Amino acid sequence: PLFRDALVNSRPEHISSTGYDNPRGGMRFRTAIASFLSEYVAKREVHMDSVATTAGATAVLHNLLFALADAGDVCLIPAPYYTGFDSNLSDPRVGVIPFCVPCVSLTDIDQGISAKNLEAAFQQGRRAHGRVAVLLLTSP
Repeated sequence: PLFRDALVNSRPEHISSTGYDNPRGGMRFRTAIASFLSEYVAKREVHMDSVATTAGATAVLHNLLFALADAGDVCLIPAPYYTGFDSNLSDPRVGVIPFCVPCVSLTDIDQGISAKNLEAAFQQGRRAHGRVAVLLLTSP
């Protein structure tokens, strides 16, 4: 109790809690993100309850994959991408199969991926491994 009291009494005024925060992220932060998404991305209202935040790319990927995919499902990843995703996805706790979607041009990034390459990778992934559950769009 003495240690706890010392911590509580020494915290800055702007910190309202010394315990765990909401597992989906702080309310003020999620509200700010929702406001940004509403105005600049979705062009419609995004409610803060539709936003979840976490720290670390690996944690984010694992949380998303646990929610969206089952072990053995395929995740399409347009190249070029961070090669660490291969180990993040195939981690035994997740068990998702990374499947590369080739770029139209490696020298002209503006061309990006084509619908033809995406469809071909989808069909190949499905034939080779079964269900394609996720399309992971990232910037390398």
